[in-house]
This record gives sequence, structure tokens and C-alpha cells, in this order.
Amino acid sequence: MSARPHALDLPGRRLVVVDVETNGLHGDVRILSLGLAELRRGIVARSQHWLIDPGNVRMEEGAIAVNGLTPELLEGASSFADNFETIAEWLQPGPTRLTLVAHNAHFDAARLRDEFRRLGEELPSFDLLDTRRLAEATEIPVTSRSLAALLDALGLANTAPHTALADTLAVAEAATQMMKLLTRRSGPMSLAEVIDALCVPYDPERGQRELDDEETSALASFSDAHRSAHLTDISDGRRRGAVLNVCLAEHCVFLPRRMEDGVRSSEQAKQVAAWAITHLEESRLTRADQGRLLRGLGQVLRRTENPKFVAAFYHSRLVPYLTKSRKCATRRQCERCADESGVCDFVGVLRRIVDAFIRDEYDPARPMRRARVDAFLPGYDPAVPRKRGRPPQGFYGELVFQGHLDAAGYGAARVAEHRRVTGSRDWAYSVLAKAWNDGCHTPHLVEMLASMTVVDAVGEVDADGVFDPKAPVRNAISYIDTCLEENAGIFDPVLRQLTKRRDRLEALANAPVRPPRDPSRARNRRPPHRYQLGVAPPLISRSGERTPRTAAGRLSARGAVRG
Repeated sequence: MSARPHALDLPGRRLVVVDVETNGLHGDVRILSLGLAELRRGIVARSQHWLIDPGNVRMEEGAIAVNGLTPELLEGASSFADNFETIAEWLQPGPTRLTLVAHNAHFDAARLRDEFRRLGEELPSFDLLDTRRLAEATEIPVTSRSLAALLDALGLANTAPHTALADTLAVAEAATQMMKLLTRRSGPMSLAEVIDALCVPYDPERGQRELDDEETSALASFSDAHRSAHLTDISDGRRRGAVLNVCLAEHCVFLPRRMEDGVRSSEQAKQVAAWAITHLEESRLTRADQGRLLRGLGQVLRRTENPKFVAAFYHSRLVPYLTKSRKCATRRQCERCADESGVCDFVGVLRRIVDAFIRDEYDPARPMRRARVDAFLPGYDPAVPRKRGRPPQGFYGELVFQGHLDAAGYGAARVAEHRRVTGSRDWAYSVLAKAWNDGCHTPHLVEMLASMTVVDAVGEVDADGVFDPKAPVRNAISYIDTCLEENAGIFDPVLRQLTKRRDRLEALANAPVRPPRDPSRARNRRPPHRYQLGVAPPLISRSGERTPRTAAGRLSARGAVRG
């Protein structure tokens, strides 16, 4: 039984559904497509859609793959400034309280706020109603946080996913269905009271950031100043220093996440990196605070998207600090080492620096570029002999020289992985062997080295002149044993994988060698056929009977196989 239209009436609220498509998630994020729809008593009263030319901004390939909005498609579209008056009319609260309805509403509201501020305007105050919170209130079992998962749970379809207008109408229909479910429940609260409880006031001056469940539950134990710091939007950079100082003084476990929060440009990332290294040199910090600062520092350095800055920052600022502050010991441990929840923060920051140097764009979905791989370890090609001099070592050589062998091995493994995927397996194996000989007995490198040794290496002739086909397996075991011995007492998830792999290799090494298969004993029950060009080959059943092929190309006899 469907709810009556007046049952979905929300006195004092004007519901406007919104969805935006952008050029990416990081850096200079701009709106490319905007959809708005007004929802009255569960019915879409009006809707409007805009394609927006953002100007000369970088378009992330991942965003293009999702929404299909290419620069060629947006060419000739009007800018946000051209449509500002019409969009502003939609967002005027009027006599009733404006409520923006969206899926992951904070993202859409933040993009609108940014576009308004670029024009020197401010968004009016309004409430946010997130359909994810509606789904939690109706207890709908949603498998993920995506809009598609919510629509599947409600039995709804989206005609054109990841287009602003279609997503807007899909969100409107999903919100209507969930409000109908709320009206059917018998409870002390009316629909209007439930919606009031689910709406979040959005202050365009301060902004609003989305908190996950862990951070939301922790806010209750925070002081007023600390709670306010977590609710403050720092994407514009004006309040970032003050907010991060509060989190650092409160020994906040969410400090690394807060450091990366709101970083949308390379310059903002550089500012956070400078703030972090300045506070790392303070003597009052605990070991856990230092580890959190380093963890956040590694994340923001990847956001700089500037390998030259990363290399210079490593030499001038981080090397002097890490020279004084060694890896965690038994008594002085960072948060991750104490809880065994991940790689030591004093080791992980160097791995993130390697990632920032190899990848000049903060987009993990994109493959590494050959130019960045060669910049990390240039000039080392085993197929080209050098007549004189050492080949250039690049950033890899600097890491080895400073004694940061874990980061050097981690980077060599990443470089070898790229080369292996692109077809240069011999080159990849030579790079891994070189890093091993340089002393990089690190988990990531050993994991790949052991795998490629078993697969690519050939057997060896022992002292008695007997060919040993299992010599590569034993060599791989020796690599793993050395790595486990040198990293004893260090928590790293990769070490657990290496332990399991060693057990499998040990069983393989002790298994008897299979004799080579005799070609004369190979069984082939399919007689040879002569195929005529343009005629489909016949099918041979398991009984050996020839069966003609049907016109549709399907099997005409059960159990038949292709000849």
C-alpha cells in the first residue's frame, strides 16, 4: 500500500535534490555537470541540468572513465559564471528552510561552495539530507556506499549512471521510496521529525566535512575545542594550521587523516608538509605523535604531485630528522609498532616518498609512467653493456647512500613490477637482483624476487655435475630466510605472506621430481581434420561421432567438443 501524497509533506522545508560530476577528486576540482530537481510530496516538480565548461583545468582519466565528460564534449558549453544567476535562484531558501538532498551530500555541497567562492559569492545557509543516512534510518541492507548499491537495495534502476540529471532523478526516487518506508512505520516520531533529526545544518562560512563512523563515535569523548576542530572545514587553508595544532596538542589519533583532509592543490600539500616537519623537531612530542606526523607527512607529499620538490624535501628536511630519530626500538615505539597495526611510521614515510617520486599524479588507478620509472633508477639496463664508468643511480642511489635500504628496495620492486607488466621480465629480474646485492633485503623486494626466481630461473648443475631442477626453489627459500632473519621483531604484513610462501616452497623442494612426460604416450582422441575456408569445422562427440555444426553456432549434441 503506497503512502498518500500528503503523508510525504514536510512543512517548512523545500527539498532540492542535487548531483554534480567533476573533473576528478584531487587538486583543482571543478564542476562539469550539475543537476537539480525540486521534490514536492514525493514528486519531482521541476528539474534542470547544465553542462559546464571549467576552462583550462586538468581532467583526470579516472573521472573521464566514470562520467565520460571529455574536454571535446564540454567545448562550447557555458561556464559556471554564465549560469550563476539561474543556479543561485534554485538555492534561495525563501520562506521555507532549504534542504539539499544528495548521495554523499557533503561532496556536492562542497563543490557548489567552491564554485560560488571563485565568483566572490557565498552559498546561503541550508540543511543537508544524505540518502545514506536515510538508508540507515530505514535499515535497508546496502552492500556498499555507492548510489548504485542503494538503488539495487531499493529495487530501482538508473537510466544513465554517472550523469548529473539521471543521478539527480535517481536520488529523488530513492529518497521518496525511503520516506514512504518511514511513514509506514508506527513510532512516536512523525516523518517531519525524523527528517529534522537526519538533516545536518551546513554553514558555508565554516563548511562541513563528512566523518566516518569511527571518528563520529570518538567525538563524544573529545573536548569542545577538539570537537570543533574536527567539524571545521579546512579546504581553503585559512584555518588549517590552527586546527592541526589543536589535534596535535590533544594527541589525536586521527591526525594523519586530518592533515590530508581538504588538501586540493600542490601548494596546500607543501604547506602541510612544512608544518609537519617544523613540529617534528619539537622535543615535547611523544613517539606516537611523531609517528602520526610522519604518517600524515607521507600522505601529503604524494599530494604535491611534484617529484623535484619531494626529492629536495627528502634531502634538506627529512634526512637530517631521520638521522637523529631512528626506527622504533623496544621501549620507544610508534603507534603502529606498539599495536602491530601496520608498518612502522618511521619506515612507511620513506615508502610514501618513493611513491610520490615515482608517481607525479595522485591517482593510484593510473599505471606508472615509463619516464618516472626511469627517473628513479636510470641508466641501468643489463642488455646494454657500459664501456666505462658507473651507470647513474637516480633517486634509488640516493636512498642506498643514506642507508634507507627499505625504501630503496620498495622502489626497486615497484620499478621491476612496472617492467614485468610491460613485458621486460629479464630487465625486471636484473633490477631485483641488483637491489638484493646492494643490501635491500626488504619484504616487498624479496616477495617479487622469490616469485620470479621460481618462475623465470632455470636449474643449476651441482658440484657432481648433476643438473638440479629445483635449485631456483632453494634459492628463493634462501632469499626469504635472509629477509625474515634481518627483519625479525618488525611487524609488516608482507612478512606474514613470505612466511606462508616459504612453507609452500619448502614442500615443493622436498617433493619428488616428476619424470618428463613421454610424448608417445600422449592421448589425443580427436582425429585430425581438414578445414575448408569459410566452412565451420564439425564437432566431435566423446564417442568419436562426427556431428554437423548448427547454423546458430551452438552444440547440436550433448558433450560435443570443438574439433
